[in-house]
Amino acid sequence: MAFENAYLTEKDKRMFEEACIRSPIPFAKQPFVPFKWTIDRENMIAFVYAGVADHTEYYWEKTFLLFYNEISSEQKIELILTDTSFGFDNVIRWNVCKYFVSPRLKRVFPSQRELGDLLTEILSCYGINGDPDKNFKFKVVLEFDSSK
Repeated sequence: MAFENAYLTEKDKRMFEEACIRSPIPFAKQPFVPFKWTIDRENMIAFVYAGVADHTEYYWEKTFLLFYNEISSEQKIELILTDTSFGFDNVIRWNVCKYFVSPRLKRVFPSQRELGDLLTEILSCYGINGDPDKNFKFKVVLEFDSSK
């Protein structure tokens, strides 16, 4: 798969508007339309940052949406991740705190292993903040909370 960090075009933004994607952040009142994403256009896999879910003194819990094959609520995975290192030596440690796989995607991602493989590939491109103007590749160490 060929992921890249990119800004959304007007056509891309219309896909989100037409799909009526709601923000996973509870207090957000507007429809969710991101301005950048990590995308594999050939396979239509999109990963977008949705905002901060919560934070502690040490970590920010970041909410992401992963769309698989199409931009729709039925083809969506909601994730809460923390990055527990900051790219030193081009290695980033991500922790999957929580995730929700939509019912239509449970056959594609029946276990953490399948989801983890895809997330590792996406996050190695996403890096620290998915900046389209930077082209860094990171080694990713991904862990799932043991409670999940």
